[in-house]
Amino acid sequence: MAFIDIKDPIKREEIVNDYIKNIKEIRARSENEKVRGISQRQDLAKVFQPVVQATEKSASQITSELKNLKEEVQLKEESKPVNKALEYYLNQVSKSKLDQYFGIFKENGIYMMGDKEVEVDDENNIRIGTDTFFYSPALWRLIMDKTPVGFEHKDLVSYKELLDKTNVIYVPHKTNDASRPTHTAKWKFFRDNGLLPAEEDRLLETEEEDTDDEKDGSGIQFLPGNINDLIEQLHLLLAESRAGNKASTRNQIVAILDELLKRNYLSQEEYNGVCETISC
Repeated sequence: MAFIDIKDPIKREEIVNDYIKNIKEIRARSENEKVRGISQRQDLAKVFQPVVQATEKSASQITSELKNLKEEVQLKEESKPVNKALEYYLNQVSKSKLDQYFGIFKENGIYMMGDKEVEVDDENNIRIGTDTFFYSPALWRLIMDKTPVGFEHKDLVSYKELLDKTNVIYVPHKTNDASRPTHTAKWKFFRDNGLLPAEEDRLLETEEEDTDDEKDGSGIQFLPGNINDLIEQLHLLLAESRAGNKASTRNQIVAILDELLKRNYLSQEEYNGVCETISC
């Protein structure tokens, strides 16, 4: 109902005055609430601002310390000697070009060649025990490339000595039992350059010989690098020989005996004694 519809002027005036009063009170409460809200926000800011500032400062300090720590770690890593030759061959050269059997490989965090641990210094010199093979690009190509090129006779001499020190001809890095190191370009390189040992005739050289040997069981397998594994294999072969399988085990037994003698694990007398029992 509109105010104008109220016929009694006195009553109409009272109602209008009450309405105006209510409006003013509502507006006053609203303004007071706004003031209280502003006041409360100011009070909260006074209380928590130091905490916020301290947190921001702490976060900034932590970030700065983490950055400094990261830079310190990177600096330490950069200051370590870098085996540039190993880094190049193991991480940058295509695996299809690398010699996977007779080169240097990494196993359990250790660099190996044959059955020997290899150390490479920051000048890329190679150390096998107390022996040092000084860096030359040609020597590294001979070690790591599947088909080495660009070398001289003196490089071959150093490489031949390295082959002998590591026993890698007898203990190639085989990734599985089906690996055939003697059927590779590197093996042909050994043979063509006179790098194979004098007893190379007891190592498999051709696919035809390998196939024939597998048929009669007389093929010479590559030997384990560990002495304990050699002894274990020898015991198994001797047991098989005593069981009557002499023909197919004789050559393998002799190969192990030769290796144990070469490593000074057996004396010549012990070697001869075992040979007598198998008529080798």
